[in-house]
This record gives sequence, C-alpha cells and structure tokens, in this order.
Amino acid sequence: MKNYYISIVILLLTLSVTVSAQFDDLMEKGNNFYKNEQYEDAISLYKRILDNGYDSGALYYNIGNSYFRLGELGYAILNYEKAIKIDPGNEDAHYNLRLVNARIVDRIKELPDVPIMAYWDIIVTSFSLNGWLTIFLVFWILLLASVAVYYLVGRAKVQRFALMYGLFNITMIIIVGIFLLSSLHLESATDYGILLKSTVTAKSSPDANQADAFVIHEGIKFQIEEESSDWTRIKLADGKVGWLPNDSFEAI
Repeated sequence: MKNYYISIVILLLTLSVTVSAQFDDLMEKGNNFYKNEQYEDAISLYKRILDNGYDSGALYYNIGNSYFRLGELGYAILNYEKAIKIDPGNEDAHYNLRLVNARIVDRIKELPDVPIMAYWDIIVTSFSLNGWLTIFLVFWILLLASVAVYYLVGRAKVQRFALMYGLFNITMIIIVGIFLLSSLHLESATDYGILLKSTVTAKSSPDANQADAFVIHEGIKFQIEEESSDWTRIKLADGKVGWLPNDSFEAI
C-alpha cells in the first residue's frame, strides 16, 4: 500500500512537471512571435495557456502588450488590469496601463475620496488577496515557533524574548488579518469592466429603445453594479449610471 501511494505521488509530480514544461514552451513560442511582431499569433498561443487553466500576471501582461501593439486599446487595458489584479506589484503593467489610459478618448473626473479611505485603499491593494494570505500565514507560523521556543527552552531570557516576539506576531496577525478581510471584501464585492467596443451609448434602462444616458469609448473602466438579461448596469468614476449591452465589455 505504501508503494502504491508513493507511485501516485511520483505520477502527480511527473504530470505537474510535464504540464509546466508545456506551458513554458508555449510561453516561449508566444514570446518569439511577439519579438517577430507577429502579435496575433502571440495572443493565440498565450490564450491557449489560459484555456488550459493556467494564468499569471506575466501572462496577462504579455497579452496586454500584444494588443497594445495591434492598437486594440480596450483589450490592452483589460489585460493590464488583469495582470495587476493578480500581481499588484507588477510595475511594468502599471506603467503600460498609464501609457494606454493616456490614449483613450474619455477623461472621467473621479469623485473625491475621503483622504483616510484613499490611503486605506492604497495599502489594501498593495498586495493581492493571495499576497495578504501568504503574509498572514507567515506570521501565524512565526507565532507557533515562538510558542514552541517558550515551552521547549527552559532559559528565562529566551522565554522572555519568545513571549515578546509572540505578542508581536499576534499583533501583526490581527493587523494583517484586517487587511486580508478588506482585500477579500474588495475582490468579492466590487467588479469592474473595460469597454471593448469603440463607442457605446449607455441607456437609462436595459432596453435599446430607452433614452440615452451618456456615450463612452473604448478602454474606459467602470464599476459593474447589476445584470439583467443581455444588459448590465454600470457606474462611472464620476457617479454617472447607465446600462450597457453585455457584448460591449468584459469584466476584469
């Protein structure tokens, strides 16, 4: 029975290595297409990797670059946003996103944030949800280590250090736990979309025959509020609300 489990583990590891090698090969081929200015072929290979269930900030960043080279600003912004959502520390994606956003038609003036909330959002979004979870687990492991040292080492000086270090870790667990919950709430409570069509007229209600609300252009980012059949209610950064056809945008 023991040999059976070992065989299963070896098989799973082999499959994992094989799949990883296949993805690396597709990524390399896609990168070569990109270097040779064959951007559509590069996108096709990158999307094959996505279709196989593998995604990463680097992959979406490469897709965004390819669309940018093709002049498809909406898709470029969408993929840069996805790259940043997975990897908030991707400075190249942030830079390219600012570069592409400078080229879109719409200039939406955002509603002013309460200063303290703006700083809070900066901190919460400085790491992805997985990033905050990793930090939380690190401090949890360090807390367990300090507890183990306290009980296993009989020296008073070491125990005092372990006690102080344990209290520090408890404090950090609480703080990081708050940021982790905020990140989870932010990711689950708010969805954003990117307009992919060149020009779309938002409607006052989910019907093409209803009054026009406003006109927006390719690449604009908005908050997704409600879905109804073939329409979605969106909210712009300046507070304007309207309904868009579902085929005119894609969620980040």
